[in-house]
Amino acid sequence: MMVETFERFGYSIWFMYFIGAAEIAGALGIAVGGYLNKMLPKLAVIGLNIIMVGAFVSHLMADDPFTATIPALVNLALSNLYLHLLRKKEKV
Repeated sequence: MMVETFERFGYSIWFMYFIGAAEIAGALGIAVGGYLNKMLPKLAVIGLNIIMVGAFVSHLMADDPFTATIPALVNLALSNLYLHLLRKKEKV
C-alpha cells in the first residue's frame, strides 16, 4: 500500500525507505535519545515534524480526501505537544 501511495505522489521507492528509516530514527530519538543527549529528543521531534508536514502537503497535492491527512496532523499535534512538555520541564 505504501509503495502505491509514494508512486502516486511521484516519489521514488528509495525515498519511501528513507522516510521509513527517518521515522524509526525519530521514534528512537524520542524514546531513548534523552539518555544519550538531552537535545536528541527535541531534534527527533523537529525531524518528525518536517516529515509530517511533508506528508500533509503530499496528500493535499495528490488530491486525496482531507481525511487522508488526519494521521499526519495527529502526529504533528502530538509531537508538538511533546516538544512543549519537554521545554516546560526544562524551565522547572
